[in-house]
Amino acid sequence: MNILLEEHQEIIKVLLKHHVDFLLIGDLAVMYYGYGRTTGDMDL
Repeated sequence: MNILLEEHQEIIKVLLKHHVDFLLIGDLAVMYYGYGRTTGDMDL
């Protein structure tokens, strides 16, 4: 299951391409571990 919006995926791809260190936090990180919470935003 992909929990990321297409726009969020593109941001992450660019960060990875340019070797930028980042940390995904907030609701998307919580959802990754199986808990249902959504606000629709992405916290980096």
